[in-house]
Amino acid sequence: MRFRLRTQLWIALFAAASMLWAQKLREIKPADSVKNIPIEEDIKIGRQASQEVPKTMRVIQNNQVQPMLDRILKNLTSQQEAGQYPYSIGLVYDPSINAFAYPGGVMFMHTGLIQQAENEDQVAGVLAHEVSHVALRHGVANMVRAQKTQTFAGIGSIIAGIFLGNGMAGQLAQMGIGFGANSLMLKNSRDAEQQADLLGARMMNSAGYNPLEMARFFEKLEAESGGGRGTEFFSNHPNPGNRVKYVQEEIQLLPRNQYNSANSTEFQRARNAVNAIKSPPKAVKTTKGTQSQEGPTGQVGRSSTRGMQRYTGQSFAIDFPQGWEVFGGEQDNLTIAPRNSIRQGQDGSSQIGMGVLISSAQNQGNLNQSTQALLQNLRQQNPSLRMGGNRTVTVAGSQGLLTTMQSQSALGGTEIDYLLTVQLQDRLFYAVFITPEQQLSQNQAQFQRMIESIRFQ
Repeated sequence: MRFRLRTQLWIALFAAASMLWAQKLREIKPADSVKNIPIEEDIKIGRQASQEVPKTMRVIQNNQVQPMLDRILKNLTSQQEAGQYPYSIGLVYDPSINAFAYPGGVMFMHTGLIQQAENEDQVAGVLAHEVSHVALRHGVANMVRAQKTQTFAGIGSIIAGIFLGNGMAGQLAQMGIGFGANSLMLKNSRDAEQQADLLGARMMNSAGYNPLEMARFFEKLEAESGGGRGTEFFSNHPNPGNRVKYVQEEIQLLPRNQYNSANSTEFQRARNAVNAIKSPPKAVKTTKGTQSQEGPTGQVGRSSTRGMQRYTGQSFAIDFPQGWEVFGGEQDNLTIAPRNSIRQGQDGSSQIGMGVLISSAQNQGNLNQSTQALLQNLRQQNPSLRMGGNRTVTVAGSQGLLTTMQSQSALGGTEIDYLLTVQLQDRLFYAVFITPEQQLSQNQAQFQRMIESIRFQ
């Protein structure tokens, strides 16, 4: 009887301690700003963004490294803290130390990070941290915050906010940029970093990894960042403070678990395999204007007009100058611009200094009424936008309006913008041609040729 009472007492004490732990654990959840955005948008954005990674980075397959990453990721994402996302992990051949996660669960890790990790728990710590960013929807919250707080410079930085019915992914497709490893959606605050640390620690503990190894590895990177080794990681993951201290405090509140994976033989084999990888050949890029290139929904190929190439999408086709690039393309929302005319704002937002942005909107009556509704949206986004006159033009046999505007340029100084609107049966087609004022004379002729080349499908 005494033994039974003592056992019951221990059970009661353990239950009370568990309740106390639960009460002390800080509530960590996604920001209120994203609660009305469907999870499907996260997934759509991430999938679209991840398509850009192989274009600028060397994504590789290694049959000794990839299985370890997949196993660790599965262990972590099977925990309730990870949420229900289609997680995946890719390996990037790069000696720098970095890892990044897009909304919706698409993640990448540099080979340099595996080389610098001391054990499997440290690799798991980085992945748990990135999974936490996904589960807490930090990337989407970053974009929502930027839309609310950015100081607009030029029409190229505000056009993404006026689409009707395309969703956040459609807005990003219109801008067509900022999807790389240093994009706006990946630039986290110190508060977001601490949240990802704490939620990642809970996830690691549940999965049988030592959460303290995550903090130790980040502290190691911080100590080495002065020599440049950890600099890339901290460009998107600012140090929130004494990670070891607050992760240790968090561990004290978690149910005790056995950690036994730190020196797994599979990790040692994987790190040896990374060290043995030879630099793969650079990706072969198709030369624009000589060979065709497939985009998300369109095709770029040689144009019959000298010095121009052609984009052919689902609903229209247009010629554009050699040397310019097509970004985006989802539902024929795209940006065509020279890459060096794209600027990154202080808040990480992308701005177009020269080029053309193309999309469509709902008809709001006749051509003039629909154009005025579109202009009103632009003025609401940028009160400093100054309107000029307009004139009637003919585009592919249909009547259109060409409206002149003026605003601040992302490249500095003043820019001249031409809004082309053409009312079709099912939509209002529009294109915004952007040029710095000092380059107006040389770009006017190019814009005219582009307008003349437009054909509707």
